[in-house]
Amino acid sequence: MPRSFRIVCQPEQVSLVEDLLRSQGYVFSPEPFSPLAYQVHEQPKPLGSSMAAAFGLIYIQDRSSMLPPLLLDPPAGAMVLDMCSSPGSKTGLLAQLVGPTGLVLANEPNEQRLATLRHNLAALNLTHVATCRYPGQDLPLPEGLFSHILLDPPCSGWGTVERNPRILEMWPPHKLKPLISLQRELLRKAFSMLAPGGRLLYSTCTTNPEENQDQVQWALSELDLQSTPLHFLPGFDDSCTTSDLTGGCMQVRTEAGEGQGFFLSALIREKGDNPPDALSDRDDLPGKPLDMSRYSGSEDIAWANLPAGEVRNFKGRIMFLPERTMDFPLGLRWQGYELGRLQGDVVRLNTRLRLLLPEYAPQRGVNIDDVEELVRLLQGQSLQLPAGQIPSRNKSGPFGLYWRGLPLGWATVKGNRCLWSPR
Repeated sequence: MPRSFRIVCQPEQVSLVEDLLRSQGYVFSPEPFSPLAYQVHEQPKPLGSSMAAAFGLIYIQDRSSMLPPLLLDPPAGAMVLDMCSSPGSKTGLLAQLVGPTGLVLANEPNEQRLATLRHNLAALNLTHVATCRYPGQDLPLPEGLFSHILLDPPCSGWGTVERNPRILEMWPPHKLKPLISLQRELLRKAFSMLAPGGRLLYSTCTTNPEENQDQVQWALSELDLQSTPLHFLPGFDDSCTTSDLTGGCMQVRTEAGEGQGFFLSALIREKGDNPPDALSDRDDLPGKPLDMSRYSGSEDIAWANLPAGEVRNFKGRIMFLPERTMDFPLGLRWQGYELGRLQGDVVRLNTRLRLLLPEYAPQRGVNIDDVEELVRLLQGQSLQLPAGQIPSRNKSGPFGLYWRGLPLGWATVKGNRCLWSPR
């Protein structure tokens, strides 16, 4: 099965990320259904070991798995809920679609899977995503808060049989009743949180009609939802998809499509109360406000690259709270994006936080041209800085790391040596 991936960076950096992949021998081409998506044709090493993957500049994702966010189709600036998020592939694509003026709340009930979700989002530098941990059906959120909701609930996974040959043994038909009941609970809860005129995308990776078409039919009859047509995206033509229920359902078949089996349905809430009033003026934000100008090392950090929001101190953890999270109710326990930590009066950013790197300038960072030097640096070898890139002042600590001007992360300088110490 062909490997697909997304590029995750600023629009003006896309060509440099492509060059970084090519410099290591990867051959790829754009997917026709999204400017963010690509398909690999040749890989000298597994794509996950590439430098682009190491710095979170690409995310490997099955092409069918990209369909739910793309067909939910939130506009830039939208407020989106991903009810069952981990490992974060769909959450990350949603965040790219809404952009830094939007917000994605990613919920994951399992603690270990939540940690995986947060790790993946951190690597991708998606600072406008907040996370929380609740059973999806118990989310303490008000009615009508979200204009767009993605519900990709636990399912039997029959559509992944090519990758998981034993899935039919694990989830035979007689064991599915609890799953079907949970899916309906989640659908009912999603409906309550959807704003009037809002869009809900229900998706599964199973081919089982009881979890797919039957669930949509139940939602149409029991909830104030209407089906809305889904249109085939380029690359997913009639040979690998079918639609029914007035065009509001789509099935990607494993045997025909170049990806795993997927079911999707788009639903619209037509009636209901107006969305709740925004809470943006409240003054009860968690954590303590931070004046970053007081801390050593802060002067080399491009704080202006953050979206609208606040940087707060949570017992030494530097957290970013996107502005749109001020609309969350007081009873919701959630987490923003961890930027790094405070050690005394020194700022220690997460090493892969490339978003806060300023534009490259000599003596403010190291700019590597040879990709093999970059590989050796990540393998633990130190790199001698060229004379023109040694900091002008006596500096020991974070130092910008770039490849041909492409921001990568924060290295550490000791004298005239550069080290990569991930944290």
